[in-house]
Amino acid sequence: YNNLKANKKVQTIRQIGSKLITTFNLKKLSAVLSEGLKSLGFPGFYLVLYDKIFKYKFPDPVPDKVRSVLAYSEGDHFDVKEDSLEFSSSEIIPGVYFPKERSFRLALAPLHFNKNHMGYVLLEAGPIEKSMYGAIVEQLSSALMGSLLMEERERTEEFLEKTLDNLHTKAKVVSSNSQQISQRVDDVSAAVEEIAANIRQISARTEEVMAIVKNAVDMAHNANDVIKG
Repeated sequence: YNNLKANKKVQTIRQIGSKLITTFNLKKLSAVLSEGLKSLGFPGFYLVLYDKIFKYKFPDPVPDKVRSVLAYSEGDHFDVKEDSLEFSSSEIIPGVYFPKERSFRLALAPLHFNKNHMGYVLLEAGPIEKSMYGAIVEQLSSALMGSLLMEERERTEEFLEKTLDNLHTKAKVVSSNSQQISQRVDDVSAAVEEIAANIRQISARTEEVMAIVKNAVDMAHNANDVIKG
């Protein structure tokens, strides 16, 4: 009977792993993990993440700021899968999440993929053999790495889209300003050409007047010569 129960739990852990590894969204991953751990009989569990993935090297300190993205306690009636709570890593988990109506033991395991550390998980001890904890943590670490990388990719794509939109908007403004400047240059050129045409017209009229005056002077001289003669 005990072997049958153990085999069933091993199968359940494998099913949890299969669901986790195909989930690339942190909220959905938290929901899958919560459902799976409850089905295994865990009365409490907590998933805590660092602000960002980092490579840890002993004895470097861990980041001070962390956030809880999953918290469940059966007897205390809270089940958090969406809202994150920021706190200091020295607290391990916020005091409000500690079970208050029963004694408990928590097993803490770091979540990392190779040397990339993402956070840690706390599992309330009891429902499964100790050897099975490692399988859960390993599956969760791999799935979590995929989810966090996917979220980082989505944030990068969103940033690039916003940057391209800003550049496109600025390009439109520059193009519009260029068109306005070009139009103003054309307007100034047309005005200059109009002024030049007026000057040419005045110059031509001045030459005509000068010719008339010259003719009049010549006629006056001729008339004087006739009178004198």
